[in-house]
Amino acid sequence: MQPPPITVEVSVSRQDGASVGGLKQQNVRVLENGALRNIVSFRESGRNQYSITYQPANRTQDASARKIKVELVDESGQPLKMRNEKGKDVKYSIVAREGYKAKQQVE
Repeated sequence: MQPPPITVEVSVSRQDGASVGGLKQQNVRVLENGALRNIVSFRESGRNQYSITYQPANRTQDASARKIKVELVDESGQPLKMRNEKGKDVKYSIVAREGYKAKQQVE
């Protein structure tokens, strides 16, 4: 049986306070327990807010903890670099839940 998709609400903010809107699905990478996951749905839900849904790899319903990591990457898969209007690098932060607990199979 296929596990239900997992949705992660993500907030991205730049250190200088400027908007981070306009990210695309190819700029986001989701890892679950270190394994790259396929994104099923990606939508911008606010100026700096994104809703990402992915299909988990582990089908076991054992109530175990699963770690989630969201990264921003460029076209070559390297960490995304953001620059301000003057061309200077700007740091950014990603806020997302760090994991979830798998469902427990009911007997």
